[in-house]
Amino acid sequence: MISICIATYNGEKYIRPQIVSILNQIALDDEIIVSDNGSTDLTIDILRSFNDHRIKIYSYNTDVKNKFYRITKNFENAIVQSRGEYVYLVDQDDIWMEGKFEQVKKDLANSKCVITNYKIIDEHGNTVVDRFYNYNPLKYWLPCILKFPFLGCTMAFRRDFFYEYCYPFPDKLILHDIWIGLIAYIKRELFFDDSVLHCYRMHSCNMTTASKGASNNSLVFKLQYRLYLYYHVFIRLIRHCFI
Repeated sequence: MISICIATYNGEKYIRPQIVSILNQIALDDEIIVSDNGSTDLTIDILRSFNDHRIKIYSYNTDVKNKFYRITKNFENAIVQSRGEYVYLVDQDDIWMEGKFEQVKKDLANSKCVITNYKIIDEHGNTVVDRFYNYNPLKYWLPCILKFPFLGCTMAFRRDFFYEYCYPFPDKLILHDIWIGLIAYIKRELFFDDSVLHCYRMHSCNMTTASKGASNNSLVFKLQYRLYLYYHVFIRLIRHCFI
C-alpha cells in the first residue's frame, strides 16, 4: 500500500482536479489520507462526492493561530493516519502530471526520500514556468541548507525513515517539508529526480510563498528560525545515535 497525504483547509476551488489527477494513477489498494483543519466551504463535500473507498477523511482541530503551525500539524496528522510503506505529500491546489506516481515509486526503491522537478501553473492551469529547476538544487550543500529547496508537494518518503528520524515534529516547526528534507539531505538519503512530474499552482490564496522566492518575514526572524531548525535537527540526529 502507498499513502497520499493531503492537508486541507477551504480548498474547494482546486481540490477536485488534484484528486482526479491522483486517483487516475494510484492502485485500488492505495489510499488518499485527507486531514482537514475545519474547512467551512465545500471541500469535504467535494471529497465525499467521489464516493471512492481510497479517500479517507480525518478532522484535525486546533486552537493554534499561526497558520504555518496549523499546516505543519495538519500534515503530521495526515501522515500519522496513513498506513502505506511509501508516503507522498500533496497540496490541495496542485495537479499531478501523468506518470508521477510510478516514477517516484521507482525512485523510492533506492532512496528514502525524494523530491522532483516541477512546473508552475497559474490559477487557470496555464503554464507559467515549464521547468522550475535547470540544475540539481541538492548539488551544493551551502545553498541547500540556507535556501531549503525541499518543496513538500513534490516530496515522498519511506514510512520507516519518517518514524525513525522525523517524527514527532518540533512544537514550533513552521515548515514540515523543510524539516523532513533537511534531515534527509544531511543523512544523504535525499534524491532529486529532474523529471517534471508536478504542477505547482500559483494563485492569490497560496498558503506559502514556496516558489515565489518571496517572504514577508524579517531577516531577524529568518535567522532565528534557522537557528531553531538547525538546533532541533542536530538534537534529533544526535539523540538517534544514542537510542
